Amino acid sequence: QQQQWEGEWGQEEHTAQEGGYAEEQPEQNESAVGPGSKEVQDWLHCLDAGRGLLTQYTEPLLREFGDLYTLASVVSTEVSTGSILGRIDASFWEALGVQALGHKMTLAKGLVELAKNQP
Repeated sequence: QQQQWEGEWGQEEHTAQEGGYAEEQPEQNESAVGPGSKEVQDWLHCLDAGRGLLTQYTEPLLREFGDLYTLASVVSTEVSTGSILGRIDASFWEALGVQALGHKMTLAKGLVELAKNQP
């Protein structure tokens, strides 16, 4: 007979017959681990003055783009509207699940600046 409990870092398995615990294995999302993850997290923290409100987009940014250099490619050189949001491909917001206008504005400003600084 086996009983399972949710542990802090994932599932812990307790086997009553063995009288012990299986080793805890933290769940790691492969897309959030890699050379670009720290860079993307730092960039997001800088955008909102360290409040961390934008870090919820770290995983989708890494999954969709992988690094800041690739991320800068979502900025259009042609302005379709008078708004800075017009410089960002609409599919970007959908891919990341960004709905809050404030988050869109902050990310758009950061993306335009990022694109300016890319070689």
